[in-house]
Amino acid sequence: MKKIALFTAIALLLGVSFAVAQDEIKLKYFETPDYGYALMLPENFELVEGTKVDAGTTWQHQKGSAALGGFTRGLAGGLQPADSISVNWMWFPDVSPNTLYKANWKSVQDDINSPHPKYTDLKALKIEGGRAFWYKEVDKEDPDDIHRWHIYAVGNKSVYGVILASGAFKNFESMIPIYEEVVKSFKLIPLKVSK
Repeated sequence: MKKIALFTAIALLLGVSFAVAQDEIKLKYFETPDYGYALMLPENFELVEGTKVDAGTTWQHQKGSAALGGFTRGLAGGLQPADSISVNWMWFPDVSPNTLYKANWKSVQDDINSPHPKYTDLKALKIEGGRAFWYKEVDKEDPDDIHRWHIYAVGNKSVYGVILASGAFKNFESMIPIYEEVVKSFKLIPLKVSK
């Protein structure tokens, strides 16, 4: 009887592992010379409906829901925040990239050292074409609060802010391996300057 129970438990574990492997999210390459960056995106994330790639670009996804401008209407009918990846670009031709990098690093570090920090895990990030760091929001007490990771990058006489967010902190854990790959893939490419 114990052998049958053990065999059943092993078979269930293998079945769950196989199902998880089938649901694995693949990444797709995206680049925009117009704004000078590239990254890998989860293949199930799409541009927010009615938008295009520009200085502020957001891709969203939530399984089983339809995107509605930053929120989704779940199958049960209520509005829920969607998982998203956003990239914001700003032109800064007259400020040294090192000055921008150091000032923003210090700002995040000062927050982490404060009595009530909003951020944690500040780390330098090696990227092609510039300098960057990433940091995380502190864990949320309310599991329905949105949780975010941030990348701050300088290069191409520009500043890039990347935000990776899950609609709810309780869902963020399942996105961690995917978001880690997105963070590692972010790079700057030559910026196409119009004449």
